[in-house]
Amino acid sequence: LRDDGILFISINNAEIHNLIRILNEIFGEENYVSCLVWNSKYTVSNDKKFVSDQHEYILAFAKNIEICDFYLLERTEKANKSYTNPDDDPRGPWKPTPLHAKSGNKNIVFTFKNGVKWSAPEGRFPRYSKETLTRLDEENRLWFGKDGTYTPNVKSYLSEVKSGITPGTLWKWQDVGHTHEANEELAQILGKGVFDNPKPTKLIRRMLQLATLKDNEDIVLDFFAGSGTTAHAVLAQNEEDGGNRHCISIQIPEIVENGKFSTIAEICKERIRLVSKKFEKEGKGNQDRGFKIFKLTQSNYKIWDKNQEQNKEELRKQLTLFKNALIDGYKIEDVIYECIIKEGFSLNSKIDQIKEKKNTIYKIYDNSNYFFLTLDKQISDNLIDKIDLTKDTMFICLDSALDDSKKLSLSLKCMLKTI
Repeated sequence: LRDDGILFISINNAEIHNLIRILNEIFGEENYVSCLVWNSKYTVSNDKKFVSDQHEYILAFAKNIEICDFYLLERTEKANKSYTNPDDDPRGPWKPTPLHAKSGNKNIVFTFKNGVKWSAPEGRFPRYSKETLTRLDEENRLWFGKDGTYTPNVKSYLSEVKSGITPGTLWKWQDVGHTHEANEELAQILGKGVFDNPKPTKLIRRMLQLATLKDNEDIVLDFFAGSGTTAHAVLAQNEEDGGNRHCISIQIPEIVENGKFSTIAEICKERIRLVSKKFEKEGKGNQDRGFKIFKLTQSNYKIWDKNQEQNKEELRKQLTLFKNALIDGYKIEDVIYECIIKEGFSLNSKIDQIKEKKNTIYKIYDNSNYFFLTLDKQISDNLIDKIDLTKDTMFICLDSALDDSKKLSLSLKCMLKTI
């Protein structure tokens, strides 16, 4: 998790107490952000013995709460509806706010410049001091009703409120969706019965709105991807606000029995494909809706068996096998990506080809960083001369492709690594 990152975990009430202990131990109690309550069901199950659960919890923890950002929600028409301007105030729409509060200083009697006298109702206290009330009166920031005789209220201007809405801990199904909606949403994409109880995309999008910005190229990681709701939500949020968020979805190929898909991973991949196509067809912006699929598998490098080193005959066989360091039937693309991972480059690295007669070199970019790779069994001098090698440039090739002279020459020109 990035230093300014936030982790959201959804869980029901059976294990939340244990999860809080675990997260406190890992992140520290000081990095606890909130325990959010998702109103996940709008109906009551009458077959429950005691109580019908209608909510789940979402725990939010920060890597470092001092530097993480929790953004405001976008203001809605509903939120702004209470702001009006019946007196054509040049400062714009406003809403009335009482002058009294539940607690405060001793009650006072205040006379405004229009002659109206005011004191807090019984059991309440003045919200403002006499000095503040005088200033509000002088600045015409008070409302006495249309005829000027009603109980005064202070004007709270829309222009002076926050640019967004502070989120609450209760997330209602009307705002972030419910389980039935999530099932219907997935059924429209993949058909009914392919996955039980997915999350609604509106729920995940609420998290994206709080923890990411559209222009930050934020990375959203879902390491229990399930049906692919998070990837769907990222695509949808980018589509709405023109964002450039990235998403990594991780899912083991757990077997399912629904006749249409063999594993949960296949469900996730198909959902992302279809949603991407849908947005590509309907999309207005120039969004990057593509995605890559990687599977965890064995290395393309042959593994040296240390157990055979004591047996001369077996050692001889191993040495013979390792004339070629790569496994039989390897794919060039697989070796390229394995090198990308080994060198700490992003899996989103760009790959260019440079051809010179029978030789091919791949230039792998990760932002401003890059390295060269070739798997040709022989490397011509013309190919080496064609690429811009410096002492800070990495060049990877087969060990068997270079004789001692070429190895020495290349090692003086660049950072040489051999396979």
